[in-house]
Amino acid sequence: MKHSRLSLVLLGLLLLLPAAALMFFGMRLGISLAPALWILVTLLPAFILWRSRLAPLGELLEEEELDSPHALAARLRKLHQEIAEQQLRAELCEKLIEDLFAAMREGCLILDEELKIIRANPRAGNFLGEEELIGRRLPEVERSPEILEAAPSVLGGGSSRSLQLENSRGIWGIGVSALSAGGILILMEEVGARQRAGELRRRFVQDLAHELRSPLTVIRTTVETLGDELPAGAAPRLVRQVERITRLTEELHELASIETGEMELHPELQDLRPLLREIVGDFSDVAERGRVELQLEEGAEISWCFDRRALSRVLSNLVDNAVKYNRPGGWVRLSAREESEALILEVVDSGRGIPPSELVAVTQRFYRVDQARTPGEAGLGLGLAIVKHLVQRMGGEISLDSIEDVQTRFRVILPRGESEC
Repeated sequence: MKHSRLSLVLLGLLLLLPAAALMFFGMRLGISLAPALWILVTLLPAFILWRSRLAPLGELLEEEELDSPHALAARLRKLHQEIAEQQLRAELCEKLIEDLFAAMREGCLILDEELKIIRANPRAGNFLGEEELIGRRLPEVERSPEILEAAPSVLGGGSSRSLQLENSRGIWGIGVSALSAGGILILMEEVGARQRAGELRRRFVQDLAHELRSPLTVIRTTVETLGDELPAGAAPRLVRQVERITRLTEELHELASIETGEMELHPELQDLRPLLREIVGDFSDVAERGRVELQLEEGAEISWCFDRRALSRVLSNLVDNAVKYNRPGGWVRLSAREESEALILEVVDSGRGIPPSELVAVTQRFYRVDQARTPGEAGLGLGLAIVKHLVQRMGGEISLDSIEDVQTRFRVILPRGESEC
């Protein structure tokens, strides 16, 4: 602003020079030349003033569709205020991000495209054993070859990576993913305590289920021996309850064995069709009593590498549920096919279906169908949990879609595993 005022003062002085010159030369050369000299000596300064000040101002007013310099000044004041507000919001966002980073339970690193750390939280320092991280490159603070290989791979366009590393500060789950604005994000979480707690829980369930077997056998034998001395109908009811508890302990033991990895799989290259026929035969009587049509679509011969016992358990549980939660006059269809180097197994039924809100919970342990919708038919809630964990052990995945009162479809996808046979 000071420079602008000084320029205007200088221009004003420049315009005064022709007047002084006219007064001097007018007296020497005659009054008749005064107007011509005035026009000549003022034309150049006026042109300079117009080019430097007035023309740009006019163009700016026209471009902004303003009618006066006062309106332009008001617009500039408004823009200045908006810029100040934007700066304030940016500062608040920066403080919020810092607070979120500090409060995160996971360690968090943000790296630029040169693998230089541009942001880190204290938890990341715990993982790396370093306090000063900002501005340092990843290889300077971390020596794990897994991370040093994953970070450039993800940065170069590779998919996100999940790792598990162990160091002197614990067992850590590491996630490396790319950022849309460039750079990568590394999240790290200490998972050792959670893994130990899960292992203790599985061991406890496994040991408890094992220890309950002998007492249950004794109780059942005693009830059957005293059958005549008990009130009418009491013995069969007691036997059914003992069988129910026995089945629960067996399934708990089986699930714990799968989760701990103690259940060994022995895949063999074999034809799938005999297994499918066996399962349909096992449930044909149950389906007939419930007036449910059990269908098999086996197609051509499918030679696949699989553990027969594990796959039989998976399909049996799915077919059992499909028949149990069906309706008289309904149907259940078991099918198998090869598709893109994968085995697709489907169990589809025309039963009551599953509400959308419960689809995620279906494969969790102890999930049970709403007894109001299926009176007297609810199971133990472990069958589908066993199915999920067995499929995962076989390297596959399971999906579910259901439309209430129309149909439910369980799909098991197993990758080709001939190398294991």
